[in-house]
Amino acid sequence: MVRRVAIAGALLLAACEPDIGSGVYYCGPERGCPPDLRCDDATSICVFLDQAQPFDCGLGANDYEPDDVPGEAGEVDATAGCGAITINEAGCVDELDDVDHLAFVTPVSCDGALEVVVRYSVAFTPLALELLDDGGDVIATGTLCDDLDEFGEARLCASAEVQPDQRVMIRVAAEDGGLDCHGTCGFNRYRLSIF
Repeated sequence: MVRRVAIAGALLLAACEPDIGSGVYYCGPERGCPPDLRCDDATSICVFLDQAQPFDCGLGANDYEPDDVPGEAGEVDATAGCGAITINEAGCVDELDDVDHLAFVTPVSCDGALEVVVRYSVAFTPLALELLDDGGDVIATGTLCDDLDEFGEARLCASAEVQPDQRVMIRVAAEDGGLDCHGTCGFNRYRLSIF
């Protein structure tokens, strides 16, 4: 009798195994996906193996290249920050040693409070965020303000006290010692917001 109950229990458990479809989950850290699925590097979504595409920075994400050093920073064609104007930019760190710099000028009406947020997928290498003054000195460093949202993204936030009509630079790069999944995830796309 015990043997029959054990077999029936095993059959019930097997019948209750979830059927996880392609495109249902965002990839977890280090491209983690449920069994039988693989991370699609183009979308950060778990898909069937034959649907997975290679990593692509996406349209407009590298428009400011080359921008690896402060002197080559891409110039936002507007004043930004301090609550006056919100700028949203797409960016891409396409390898572990890639660094992106973006520069902008605060409004003349700046109240002194600048906030910058970077959103990036946790499936690929973690990113680092720094705010720099016009001389290239770090005035703020980003910290995780959200570990993971429903889209499989983390957020880095940095804030600094700035002056009206001040030129500020943003630096985004792979986190020092960041994961590269044995060479398969040493890159990331991001969305940058300046408030």
